[in-house]
Amino acid sequence: AKKLGCTTADLKTRVVDCPEGKIGHVIGRNGAALKQLEERCVVHVDIDKVGSKIHLHGSDEALDLAVVEVENITLAIEEDVELPSLLVTHLMAKRSAKLNKVQEDHPDVHIDFSRNGNTAQLRGRPEKVVVAKNDLLSFDVKKVTRKLEGRETAFVVGKGGATVNRLVD
Repeated sequence: AKKLGCTTADLKTRVVDCPEGKIGHVIGRNGAALKQLEERCVVHVDIDKVGSKIHLHGSDEALDLAVVEVENITLAIEEDVELPSLLVTHLMAKRSAKLNKVQEDHPDVHIDFSRNGNTAQLRGRPEKVVVAKNDLLSFDVKKVTRKLEGRETAFVVGKGGATVNRLVD
């Protein structure tokens, strides 16, 4: 109890059901995710792999926080979203402000782009994945092609590519 910042009278236990396939996500590689959860929430975690239960020990406040974090993992879904190729190209451009904004607006949704193809994998709670997906699909990216003549190329590219890099965002 002392290590968890509470008295023995304040020490409580909560049990969270965990789908069998998600226990590894809670534990993480070499227990890293589990250690981070314990440190961030100031709780002690015991995992019953046979019964697929996660036992959390700590103060009420710490347990509330830990339950939310565990449920963000155990209730998470993965959804593959097909995106227009032009949008993927735009979002994957160096330091894309739009992608940064989506990630800031949806910190509980992990967005991973396929290296080949136009698919983004969204992972998180179902209701949060839907909102992030709608935000991604709401971008309207257009392509305009113009043939540059003479010195126009140097002006568009700029010194060291500075102008063209600003245009990307």
